[in-house]
Amino acid sequence: MKGLLKELPIPDSLQALLMERVDRLGPAKNLVQAGAAIGREFSYELLQATVEVPDSELQNALGRFVASGLILQEGEIPLATYHFKHALVQEAAYSTLPKKPRRSLHARIAQTMESRFPERVNIEPELLAYHYEQAELTGQAVEFWHRAACRDAERSANLEALNHFNQALKLLKELPHGEERNVFELELLLARGVPLLSVKGYASDDMEQNYQRAKDLLQEHSSSLHQFLAMRGLWAFHLVRGHLANACGLAENLHALAQREQSADLLIEAHLDLGVTYFFLGRFDEARTHLFAAKSVNDPNQQRSQVFFYGQDPGITARIFLARTLWILGEIEHVESLALEALGLARKLEHPFTLVFALMSLSWIYSTLHNAERTGELTREAIAVSTQHSFELGLAWATSFQGWVLAENGHKEGLGQLLNGLSATQATGASTNNTFTLSLLADIYLREQRIDEGLATIEEALTLAVTGGELFWHAELIRLKGELLLEQSDHSVQAAEECFYEALKIAQNQHAAMLELRAATSMAKLWRKLNKLDDAKHILNALYPRFKECIDNLDLIEAKTVLEQLGT
Repeated sequence: MKGLLKELPIPDSLQALLMERVDRLGPAKNLVQAGAAIGREFSYELLQATVEVPDSELQNALGRFVASGLILQEGEIPLATYHFKHALVQEAAYSTLPKKPRRSLHARIAQTMESRFPERVNIEPELLAYHYEQAELTGQAVEFWHRAACRDAERSANLEALNHFNQALKLLKELPHGEERNVFELELLLARGVPLLSVKGYASDDMEQNYQRAKDLLQEHSSSLHQFLAMRGLWAFHLVRGHLANACGLAENLHALAQREQSADLLIEAHLDLGVTYFFLGRFDEARTHLFAAKSVNDPNQQRSQVFFYGQDPGITARIFLARTLWILGEIEHVESLALEALGLARKLEHPFTLVFALMSLSWIYSTLHNAERTGELTREAIAVSTQHSFELGLAWATSFQGWVLAENGHKEGLGQLLNGLSATQATGASTNNTFTLSLLADIYLREQRIDEGLATIEEALTLAVTGGELFWHAELIRLKGELLLEQSDHSVQAAEECFYEALKIAQNQHAAMLELRAATSMAKLWRKLNKLDDAKHILNALYPRFKECIDNLDLIEAKTVLEQLGT
């Protein structure tokens, strides 16, 4: 809000000097006070429309102001713009206004802007909000702070949007209690959730408080959209915070509401929310069903409106989680094409938070594929966009993956960076998917032969998985535990073998074919060392033929190599 007054402290001696210069203007002082109330900068047209003096008198007064050195003029009347030479001059002129005339003047400025300069009001609604607030016309002030916040959110100016939403909510408390105020507060909270998610992350305490208050404000006659958005905000919080049982209940309620309303827009998000929840719970077949449904119902031409409601595009998110799900289920031929389609749509959408989410999700996929080069390209871009737009969680995720890339390329500082990213992620309140990050960390410890640290990391991840129900990576965590035990000592061979058995059983129960293949490959390599060659051949021959040939899939390449070494 360029030029609006900010209650500057002025030394008494300097204030007295400045006020003396203002007082010398005589009757014209009222005009300079009006200009000061408008702002550090004001136009001739707005001042003329606000004050009730003849043009000749106004022009003479402005000429005196310019000659006095108090203000500077740009352009010619009637298109002239005036600037106070210093903010202290503006404050001195403004401070001479008594409180009641000051309120009246701000009200007149606001009403003049609204009636005579609607284009400027549309561009800068915060100007009107400020003047209505100073006029103590609270209802109008809240309305225009809301408009300013929505405009900011639309252009991804999330910090500014939060500031304006917070100002609207603060002023709203001054309005009389009642249904009208409650409805307005509900609308403000639901809209505020979008920039709040972007800046603070899904699992921040602010997110829970925002959406819990919104839920508390719902009434029997609240619209289905308001009910859906309040519940969906709480779903996102509980999901990423690691409360998967709560998230599952909310996702099922969202799906039931969308089914009742038979709204395509709500069904896309409801299918997505159920699919994502089932994915993290390790219920991959159900996840695939709902993610396919979300993708099928999605209309890419309506992306922008959906982003404004949810903070990121549901169609793009559905494609990303579908790619992750299909990889785990072993349908690997569709994974990269889906992921690249999602990234292409995110770039076309030009919505920074959706882009960062797509970049980080592809980093999960490519790190799973052991592709450090591609993961590095994605994380560098995610760090740049997250830094530019103050996305705390996006930056934390990207930092973790960049650390993994550095470690994969033999740089010792990579481990520390991965730990820093994980710590920053946890600081946002985010827990879900940390089991995956911890598995990357444990794998680094395994390669560096830091076995005790690796085992401690796996135990931390398993605690998260079991207590929170985040079972999508459970089989891989158990397999990695077996690999670490093998390196610990010869006495741990039986314990490692038991881990591989358990990983196989978990993966089979989840129909997680790729994780089953990884566990089977680890088991076959162990049995080869123990000279159980027939068992090793059998376990891999039972799995490997299920997969289509894929020349760049390192898991399939490793399984094939082990089979060849076994003489199959």
